[in-house]
Amino acid sequence: MMNKLNSYIPKKILLLAISLIILNETNAQNNTVAIVVKPKYDVVHTFIENRSAVAIAYNYQSRLNNITLHKWGFVDKKGVEVIPCKYDQVHDFHEGLAVVELNGKYGFVDMTGKQTIPIKYDQVHDFHEGMAAATINGKCGFIDKTGKIVIQFKYDGLSDFHDGVARGGIKYNQSSELKILLIDKTGREISLKKQYNNISDFQNGVAEVYFAGSQEWGCINKRGDEIIPVVYGTRKEPNEKKFKEDLAAVMVKGKWGYIDKFGKEVIPFKYDNADDFQEGRALIRSNQLSGYIDKTGKEITPIKYWGGDSFEGGCAAVFLNEKFGFINKTGKEITPIKYDQVHDFHEGFGAIKLNGKWGFIDTNGIEVVPCIYDQVLDFHEGLGAIELNGKWGFIDKTGKQIIQLKYDEVRDFHEGFVAAKIDGFWSLINTEGIVVFNKLYDQDFLFVLRSPMVDCYKKMLDVNNNMIMVYFKGKYGFAIVKTK
Repeated sequence: MMNKLNSYIPKKILLLAISLIILNETNAQNNTVAIVVKPKYDVVHTFIENRSAVAIAYNYQSRLNNITLHKWGFVDKKGVEVIPCKYDQVHDFHEGLAVVELNGKYGFVDMTGKQTIPIKYDQVHDFHEGMAAATINGKCGFIDKTGKIVIQFKYDGLSDFHDGVARGGIKYNQSSELKILLIDKTGREISLKKQYNNISDFQNGVAEVYFAGSQEWGCINKRGDEIIPVVYGTRKEPNEKKFKEDLAAVMVKGKWGYIDKFGKEVIPFKYDNADDFQEGRALIRSNQLSGYIDKTGKEITPIKYWGGDSFEGGCAAVFLNEKFGFINKTGKEITPIKYDQVHDFHEGFGAIKLNGKWGFIDTNGIEVVPCIYDQVLDFHEGLGAIELNGKWGFIDKTGKQIIQLKYDEVRDFHEGFVAAKIDGFWSLINTEGIVVFNKLYDQDFLFVLRSPMVDCYKKMLDVNNNMIMVYFKGKYGFAIVKTK
């Protein structure tokens, strides 16, 4: 497979820093917490398609040193190891099948562990749109879910199918250079009129294209026709989405404007900079000042601000004379430009800081929570975290205190739960302040708190089943939170 075609690179299995909990079933009024997968694994993944990849480590003595390797399998949400830990590497399930690797060869298993496609390929991709790219003896082709070859193994590189189209590469002139073709699901090849150096995945019948060493981009359709010429500059990376709300901010000869998906100029190229549209409005810059336009190009504010943010919840923060305020979608200033610091709107409320204290305003600019707190976090699931004199709690959208100011540190609510720290220990509490898990961490594990997984702890919760990864004495498992 080839880098040029965004080829598959086998997944690096990263050890997740997850919550440490007391491994007892805990009852807390309205909730029951139970361990469903006992902590015995050295690595676990989150559940995908009702299966979690798990691994057990073992030591391998080479001639030079001792190496720690893993054997991989899968568990279900009842804790049953449905696929034994016997593979050298696995991928998460995609479309009902998972890639497994053994002794350097790859194949697929179904959710029962049955080997549906033999472990004989040198490399494979996950299934996309019912087909998987595979490599054997240096050549690439496509197989279906029965293992049948549906597109012959003749390519030197392949991408996955997206929107019914894949990209294939064939070497020419005995060099490493590849001629890129488009391939449909019948195997029909579509030659490109130009050889581009980067082609994105197709989406809604269109793919973005680039030439080598150029930040200019354009678009082709499934026939290979260039429907937007490769003449437009962008700040975005090749695979980063260019169109937002059906318009793309692009640059020609040093000036920025907007085009639609047909390449038509919708807003003239006259600005020094331009951001993506969000909620029908975009921030533009001219002569080092900023303002906002609508999708017709009408300037809804004067170009007078020092800076601004994108619209969120019908409002946008603006910056002028070292102070912040908010405007609505008509361009009206709904607050004075007087605040020292602000957050974007979340769930209809924006955090504001004035004279060193924080509060919240609504979309009308009314201060519904006065600026009396030392710190705040944005509202999530109807509750906002507030801190006063070093202690954290939560308020509702009327400003009423729902969870007592007693915690040393908190996170945001997700799926009805939040992590909160008190006296050096972390607990998991619900929206009523009831402790569901107690003592998630102890002092010996405080270093874990700096990990991205803990900062984004919501990933610990399975959206459908409230599955939570658990960690005890160096091993991982899963618990489930059941609401009575």
